[in-house]
Amino acid sequence: MLSLVNLSDEQIKNRIVELMKVIRKRLRQQNINIVVDKESISSTLKNKRRPALSLVEMVQARGCDITPGRFSDIFLVRPNHVVNARVDELITTFEVILEVNPPVISAIELLELCNLMRLPIGDVSRFSKYFASDDWRKALQHYDIVPFRMSEDGTLIDRDDYVNDVVDVIMTAWRRQVHDAPQHVVISGPSGVGKSAVAMMAARRIEPLYDHQVYVVSVPANMTHIDDVYRAIGLTSGMKLFGNETWLMRLRTADRIQNAVIVLDDLNGNEKITPKHVLYHLFQQLPNLHMIVTTQVAGLAHAFDQVHEIVLPPLDTTHAHKLFWNVYRSADGGDMDPAKVNALIEQTHGYPMHIIVAANSIAAGLDPSSVDVYRSLVYSYSPLAQRILRIMVMVRHPLSEQFWHLLSEYLQVQNHVIIKSQLSLLERRQVISNRRSEGVVIHDVMRGSIMALMSDAERHHVLTEMSRLLTKSIHEVDVEGDVFARQLTTFDVLAAYDLLQQMYEREMFDHAAHLVIQWQIVWIWHGMSAELCTISNQILRAIGESHALYGDVLFAIGSYYGHRGIVDSTIRYLNQSMVRAERMQQSQLWAMSALECGLHGLQSIGWQESERLLLRALSEFDILGLPGWVARCYDTLSYIYLIAGQPNQSVKMSDEALKIYGYKSISFGAADSMQIAV
Repeated sequence: MLSLVNLSDEQIKNRIVELMKVIRKRLRQQNINIVVDKESISSTLKNKRRPALSLVEMVQARGCDITPGRFSDIFLVRPNHVVNARVDELITTFEVILEVNPPVISAIELLELCNLMRLPIGDVSRFSKYFASDDWRKALQHYDIVPFRMSEDGTLIDRDDYVNDVVDVIMTAWRRQVHDAPQHVVISGPSGVGKSAVAMMAARRIEPLYDHQVYVVSVPANMTHIDDVYRAIGLTSGMKLFGNETWLMRLRTADRIQNAVIVLDDLNGNEKITPKHVLYHLFQQLPNLHMIVTTQVAGLAHAFDQVHEIVLPPLDTTHAHKLFWNVYRSADGGDMDPAKVNALIEQTHGYPMHIIVAANSIAAGLDPSSVDVYRSLVYSYSPLAQRILRIMVMVRHPLSEQFWHLLSEYLQVQNHVIIKSQLSLLERRQVISNRRSEGVVIHDVMRGSIMALMSDAERHHVLTEMSRLLTKSIHEVDVEGDVFARQLTTFDVLAAYDLLQQMYEREMFDHAAHLVIQWQIVWIWHGMSAELCTISNQILRAIGESHALYGDVLFAIGSYYGHRGIVDSTIRYLNQSMVRAERMQQSQLWAMSALECGLHGLQSIGWQESERLLLRALSEFDILGLPGWVARCYDTLSYIYLIAGQPNQSVKMSDEALKIYGYKSISFGAADSMQIAV
C-alpha cells in the first residue's frame, strides 16, 4: 500500500481515481453507472425499460445529500487534488458499493480507499460484516489499519461511539508518530457506568494490529508509590528483573512495550498517591507508551496536553431497556409489566451495573430497591456460585480454567464441567466477564459490594483454604513442577500473589510461608523472584528463628536471589539455611541449599567449592533416596565442569543424570544452568 507520508495530494488523488476506475468497470458489468449519463437515458427510453438507479442516486436514497458533481470531486478525476469528504459521504458510498451482489470491491481495495481518503479509523470496522472474517483480518494486518469490530462488542451497552473515539485517538497517535496530537485516552465516570467495558472493547479492536501486545493492567488498590504501578505493568507484560535493576529501568529498555498500548484499569489513587501523580510519571518516564486509563477522577485531561478525556455518561433509556431485558432473560426472568420496568430503569439512573443488579434481582424474586440488594442477590445464587464469587472478590486478576481446577475441593465439585457451567451462567447474567480469553473476572462494583458483605472470619477462611489447596496442588499433579508452572497463566500467578499479600497483611504467616516455599518454582518460572525476595524477607522477620519453617524460608529467599543474579545475597541466605539445617539435622534442606549455592554462587565461590558442595549434596540425596534430586546434582555438575573447561567430566555427569531421568528431556538443574548461561 502507498504510504501517505511521502505522497503529494495529486499522487493520492491519482491512486483514488485508479481504484475507482476498476470499481466503475465492475459496476458497469452489472448495469450500474456512477451517474446517469445521456447514453444510458436514451438506451432505457429506446427499450422502454425503467431506468436503473445510478450509484449516486443509490447513495442519495440512503439520505446522503451528495450531488453528482460532489461525487466526481471526491472519487473521480475532477478536480485533480484530494477533496476533504465528510465521513457520512464516505461511509454511505462504501456501504452502497459493498451491498452490490456479486461483490465489486475486495477488502484490500476498500481499506486502501479508506486510508487514502483518511476515513477515521474508528469508522472502518463497520465494514467488516461485508467480508469473511479471515479476509477482513488479513487485509487489516496487511495495511496496518485497526482490527474489525468483534461480534461481542457493544451488543449490550451500545457504546460504539465512545469505543470508536478511543480507537481513533490511539491508532492516530500510533500511525502518525507525532506529539502534537493526543497520545492517551482517559475514560472517566462514576463507578458502575461501564468504563472498563469500553476500554476492553477498544483493546479487542486494537489488539490484532499490535500483535496481541495490548496489556490490561489492574492497578493495585493499595499502591503507595509509582514503583507499584511500574511493577504491575512489568509483571502483566511478562518481564523479569535481573540483578539490582528496578522496574523502571526494565521498562525503559524493554522492546516488548515500545509503542505498545497499556490499559490501566481502575486508576483511582488513594491518600498516598493520586492518579495525576501516576500519569505524570508514566508520561515522563515511558513516553513511547499509549495508554487507555479508566478512573473515577474527572478532569485529568486539563493537566496533560497529550490526553484525550471521555466522560462516560449513563445509558439512555433505549439502551438501558435493551441491557435490562437481555440480562433479565439470561437470568430466566418471566413476563413483566413494562411500567414496572420503566420505574426500575429510572431508579438505576442508566448505570449499566445497577441495571444488571436490578435485572438479576427481579429475576430471582427479590426487591431491587432494598438496601441489602447485593447481599440478597448473592445469597440467592447456588452455594457453588457463592463460593466462586467469594474467591473472585479476593483478587483483581482474571482466573483461568486451570486455576479453578486447583480449587475444586473448596468448591466441593469434582466434575469440572459443572464449574465451567456455573461460570458460564454467571457470565451470561453479566455478574462476571471473560476478559479477552485470559480468564473470568468479577466487575469492580460487584467486587466492592460482595467484599463489604464478607466478615473477617469469612475472608480468613477463604485465604486459609486458598493457601492449603494451592500448596497441596503442586504435589498432587502428575507432572513436573516446571510443567505445572507453565499450565498456569501469568494472571493466575498474579492472583496467587494477591492472596499471598493478603495473608501477610492479615498476619497469616504460616499460610504465607507455605505458599512462598511450595510455589517456589511457579514464582520463579513466571518472573516474580524480585517480588518474592521482598515479601519472603518480611515473612521471615515475622515468623522469627523459632519457627519450624524458618530454614525453608531462608532457602527459598536464597533461591529467589539466585534467579535474580544477585550473588552476594544468594550466598548469604543459603549459607544461613545450611547452618540452620545442620543444627536442626535437616539433611534434605542442607542438600537443597548446597545445590542452589553451588549453582548460583559459582562466579563468587569458584568451581572447586561448587564441586565440593554439589558432591556432598549428591551424597545426602542418595542416602535419603531422592533420585530426582540426585539427577539434578549430576546435571548441575555437568554444567559446572563445562564452565571449568573439563568437557569429558561434563559428559560423564550428564550421562549419569540421563540414566536417572530416562525419557525425561530436562531437569531443574539443566533449566537453571541454561538460565544463568543466558
